[in-house]
Amino acid sequence: MLTKRCADRLDQALVRVAQQEFDRLSRGHSQPELRKRVSEGLGSLGGLAFGTPADYDDPWVALLYLTWYFPRQVRLAADISASMFDSRRDGSQPLWILDYGCGTLATLFGLSLARDRRADRPPIGVLAIDPSEQMRRLGLVVWRTSPELVDNRILCAPRKEDFMKRLWSQPTYSTETWFIAMHAIYEENQERLSSIVDEFQQKYSPTEMVLTCNSQHEKRARKALPGATSLSMRDRRVHVLPRITKWRKDLGDQLKATPRDYLERTVDTAVRSPVILRRRGAK
Repeated sequence: MLTKRCADRLDQALVRVAQQEFDRLSRGHSQPELRKRVSEGLGSLGGLAFGTPADYDDPWVALLYLTWYFPRQVRLAADISASMFDSRRDGSQPLWILDYGCGTLATLFGLSLARDRRADRPPIGVLAIDPSEQMRRLGLVVWRTSPELVDNRILCAPRKEDFMKRLWSQPTYSTETWFIAMHAIYEENQERLSSIVDEFQQKYSPTEMVLTCNSQHEKRARKALPGATSLSMRDRRVHVLPRITKWRKDLGDQLKATPRDYLERTVDTAVRSPVILRRRGAK
């Protein structure tokens, strides 16, 4: 679960990485240029509320995503992972996970937090797939520079989308497997995700398959994962992240970027009405 202590550590890590990334992206750019890039990034992310994917290949979009959506995704991943860990028949068995649409690697942090105090902590291998190099790269920066938040027995291999072609030719292993796709389904990729779910099911016989999405994509998610049941979040606690909230507000004050209110909102771990679909296997 995402405790107050973990949320505080996450808050500190986000401010550190966000400032480093902002300094890197800002080099050689004027104030008006920076205002334009940040405003465009905010506008791109604003489409998510209407089910439109953002331009995740834009490094400014990745940065702004990290400072707003990432804490919520970590909390969601931690809650889901805790439920699945509790359901394992043999908690000591190694685990292999395909994290499809991994973004900034929130699932990795959720897995770490979910088993932070568990006695059974077997090795976990995560193949994290996302088409956006910017999102994968930024997630890895947080992962590699935040030892206080990560479990070093979780090994991650981020890969771009075309790695999926090689996955089906890889040998299978006699270890437990999970499939996770958090907020990765849109109108544009529904058929693609459905095909991946089917192929993964046939090849790996996973014990757990989970899709999450916003309510506007629920029908698409249920079609991609037929037979799934709805899962509710168990941990109702919401934590405010004051440091990254201040960082975003200061960014808005500095650049006068628009829409300004996007940078003045309080950053927290609230996950508003998520659709969580879970299908368990028989292995």
